[in-house]
Amino acid sequence: MIGNIKVESEPIGSIPRPSSLIKEINDFRNGKVELQTLNKDINLAIKETIGEFIKTNQSCICDGEQSKISFIGYPIFGSNQFNGDGSVYFDRKDERKSVDPNVAVSIDFLDGHSRHIPKLNGKNLPFRYARYASDFVKEALPNCGGVPYKQAIISPSALMLVYPSDPIEGYSRDQFIGDLLNECEKDIRQCFEAGASFVQIDATELRLSLKLDPSGSLFNAMIGLIATLLSRFSEAELQKIGIHECRGGDFGSPHSETVDITKDLLPGLFSLQLGRVFIEYAQENNREKILQVVSSHIKPNQKVFFGVTRIDRNVESVDEIKKLGLEIANHISPNQFGLCDTCGFSPFFDGEAVPRDVAFKKMLNRSEAAKLLENKFNNQN
Repeated sequence: MIGNIKVESEPIGSIPRPSSLIKEINDFRNGKVELQTLNKDINLAIKETIGEFIKTNQSCICDGEQSKISFIGYPIFGSNQFNGDGSVYFDRKDERKSVDPNVAVSIDFLDGHSRHIPKLNGKNLPFRYARYASDFVKEALPNCGGVPYKQAIISPSALMLVYPSDPIEGYSRDQFIGDLLNECEKDIRQCFEAGASFVQIDATELRLSLKLDPSGSLFNAMIGLIATLLSRFSEAELQKIGIHECRGGDFGSPHSETVDITKDLLPGLFSLQLGRVFIEYAQENNREKILQVVSSHIKPNQKVFFGVTRIDRNVESVDEIKKLGLEIANHISPNQFGLCDTCGFSPFFDGEAVPRDVAFKKMLNRSEAAKLLENKFNNQN
């Protein structure tokens, strides 16, 4: 008998918004819908989504990011420190006619579309968030029925990219980084104060950085920034903070699938002083090597969640997921791993690559597989 093992099963975060809500958000941005009407329908979507999450029997739940404009852009959307509305916007390479001077960084996806992150315009400084993730916690918790709630927040290493390449007069990059760290710390602390059981730092840019700069220089700077942020929290707080990496999954298309995560990414993630690490797994082509690297780097006080349900339309069977769990258990103690999705299903508000019912069915099967694994581990000699 191994003991009282619990194989936790958790969502990463986003679920496609209802089609009607996506249309309404676009109409609001075009001045066709009142904010009061939009907020009412967002609250209905949150309530419905959390109700569906509860049915999936996961260890903790979230709100599916129904009221987030995007996983990366919620702190800057609507900010007067950016030109336009501060949104991370979409276009396609083959339709682009010119370079937008208001863009700091463009993320190019495999299918030919891009998301563009705006840059600071140098006005109304110092840098401050326009919205904090604790707002989402407050909206969601009344609907959770006591089930532990996890809130995803964006990493400082993603938002560091909004500072322009040409320095802002009177506001240095170092000043910006200091303000950014303060805002990110505030974002996390306010989530816990609002009642979140866990906070997950979304950091898909870590893998992307290794595609853009294979030398690892940018990656190391990003990991260093996250480590500085985490140094502000106690050991007990760090056990409730996690970090998530992925290859990207916007409209079902990745931005950095060719990166070998075993070289820099995984060692870097496990070097961070936090309790929970969420990684892609099911669709990686070097799973054995991934398990070896995780096994050699995971700390005794860390738990790693393996992405075993993909963000596509194929619903994995309970048995398929269980087999992946047994594969993992050959290298990682059952006390130190859990199961999750490979990525969020809809990181931007307009993504509908996977139907909502398919996403929830995948999660339910993952939870059932986790329970079968639990029973096996707790009853083997």
